Amino acid sequence: MLNASYFFVLTEIYNHTKTSSRQIAISRFRQLTEGQNFHNLKKENQSTYANPKRTQDTIYKRLKYDTQCGTVVNVRKSMCIHPKVDRVLSIREAARLQSFPHSYIFKGTKDAQYQQVGNAVPPLLGKAIAEAVLEVLEGKNI
Repeated sequence: MLNASYFFVLTEIYNHTKTSSRQIAISRFRQLTEGQNFHNLKKENQSTYANPKRTQDTIYKRLKYDTQCGTVVNVRKSMCIHPKVDRVLSIREAARLQSFPHSYIFKGTKDAQYQQVGNAVPPLLGKAIAEAVLEVLEGKNI
């Protein structure tokens, strides 16, 4: 029987704040449809980068609701864009893509929190690896 004291109600969602973006970034967000990225912008809108052809595909990447998300990197630097709203993903949204539970709270500056999410091993992946290692250590998979 489960003890009710193990359950709690989350009354606040942490790390889910809107990041302010400059007007040039917002105008770029508006030009991109789901699945598009920096390389889909008109050439005149790629002017802030010294060599636009060398930018990664994660720059200004607008996510798609109906497909899997790619690797979550530092969202603030890559500017991973919400599929429908013209804004960068919040820390919480990026963390949920990484499989962090809502109850996990990131600390530090906003940049540090984005970096923590981008550098993290997704918890569900870590669990799967740990379970596989345990099976090997117990001799089940030799």
